[in-house]
Amino acid sequence: PGQPSLNVRMERGLASVLGVTPGDLAGSLRAAFAGVEAGNWIDDQGDLRKVIVRFPEALRGELASVDRLPLVAGPSGAAVQF
Repeated sequence: PGQPSLNVRMERGLASVLGVTPGDLAGSLRAAFAGVEAGNWIDDQGDLRKVIVRFPEALRGELASVDRLPLVAGPSGAAVQF
């Protein structure tokens, strides 16, 4: 309750031809909206900072952002753009 949600329906036939699994789709959506840790860096004051990569806040609120999301497919990590 109170959290935005998104229902996504996958065209399994097309996805299969492209080598995209439901897990690939879920992982790409999770990375875009929740973010993934990409490493660390040390700022000018010497503090260790985590680097999280995700869509900018403005895009996370737009349904159209999903249409522009490249999917990382399979063990090769190939990007698929629909």
